[in-house]
Amino acid sequence: GNIEQEIRSLKRKIKGYAGQERRLMSVLRLEVATPDIVLDELNQMKKEREVDERRLTSLIQTKESIDKMVDMEANLKELCARIVPDLDNCTNNDKKDAYAYLDLKVKATTEGADIKGFLSPSVLKTGSCLLTTGQTSA
Repeated sequence: GNIEQEIRSLKRKIKGYAGQERRLMSVLRLEVATPDIVLDELNQMKKEREVDERRLTSLIQTKESIDKMVDMEANLKELCARIVPDLDNCTNNDKKDAYAYLDLKVKATTEGADIKGFLSPSVLKTGSCLLTTGQTSA
């Protein structure tokens, strides 16, 4: 997708800095430009390279996080597919243990129930999973 394209583009750009540096050093040796101008260009290029390297690191971390979330979503869907058919056969103790394991917090009021857990709602949005988060009406 888009993030992979930007990562590839930044990697190419970062590789290109070495060639730019060599060209600037050639300009300095050939005395085409003053040392001050070349040093200013080298310093500017160094700053741009640092920004690009930080951006690349951030994009790679973001891509890894997205990949992990996709894996988690697939694993969660698989888990739900195995668990949901067996829920009717579970004892109350089994269900209580499952809530404890998932770190679910249920707060009931006259307006409804607020159910929260450590799983991101975006992971749970798709699929037919009994485990949900959010408000329910009383």
